[in-house]
Amino acid sequence: QVLTNLISNSADAVKDRFGAGAGGKIRVTASVVDKSVEVLIEDNGPGIPTSMKQKILEPFFTTKPVGSGTGLGMPIVVKIITDHGGKLEVLDSAALKGACMKITLPIERAHV
Repeated sequence: QVLTNLISNSADAVKDRFGAGAGGKIRVTASVVDKSVEVLIEDNGPGIPTSMKQKILEPFFTTKPVGSGTGLGMPIVVKIITDHGGKLEVLDSAALKGACMKITLPIERAHV
């Protein structure tokens, strides 16, 4: 559910920037850092303005047109991640120059 939602959001952002043509990129990587698993979902869409980075995690906030989004996807993502002892960070993608979502889960709970 978490990855599906975040990748879908990245796909929408890439489409907003590049249309249906070539050029859009989404990259998903996972690594072990200390005693956690980190998953990065990065895209080369338009990025997320600093003023919206916390708002996108609030219930019913959406940047999508009326009828296209409920504003519940990101709050559900946050709930699932925190229920598993993790956290979600909204970052800028240094590699792809768009947005980056970083999921951190403790290894002892990452298998749940």
